[in-house]
Amino acid sequence: GITMCADLDVFGITHFPDLGFDMRIGPLSVDSILLSGVVGNGFNFPAIPVGVVLGPIVVGMRFEAGLIHINPDAGFPGDVNVGVISPLAFFEYWFDGEDMAPFVGAQIGPAITIPDGGDTSVFLTAGGLGGLHFFVADSFSVGVNANLNFLYDFDSERAGWELVLGFSMRGWIDPSGGGGSGGAEGTAWPAPEPE
Repeated sequence: GITMCADLDVFGITHFPDLGFDMRIGPLSVDSILLSGVVGNGFNFPAIPVGVVLGPIVVGMRFEAGLIHINPDAGFPGDVNVGVISPLAFFEYWFDGEDMAPFVGAQIGPAITIPDGGDTSVFLTAGGLGGLHFFVADSFSVGVNANLNFLYDFDSERAGWELVLGFSMRGWIDPSGGGGSGGAEGTAWPAPEPE
């Protein structure tokens, strides 16, 4: 089977020891510190994960994007807009469940920042994730998720971490038209192989 999702951040904290904390409520970020100490306001678009269902395992790519507007009071001449894109490879293991199912997993990939008229910077994002989904239909689920990530800025050689709590919606597609790949009979979502 195949799964396509929309993940929306509800709350997030980013921390670099020499820069302090950045807190996000919903998709908005005030005083973002993700750009090597640059201060600005940010907006994160919903992430779009796409995965392949292999029994109780889902593997795929999560595509994230955002925009940070640099505060001119931070020492820069005028306003600067910075785009952020992040393709993350992910792995999830889903535990057995009929109406709801928990999952755990891991993700890794680059976060690329692209400022107006400036040089591109690359961060490494790697961490664990987990959540709980409620299946409101055989091919649709809603749930909550959490990510705890390690961050590394290659340009400044700065390391930090982030904790993100969010809400997600997933569509589960079975191309064969029958039960999902390893899923429960009549469903496209992941479940252990039947005995």
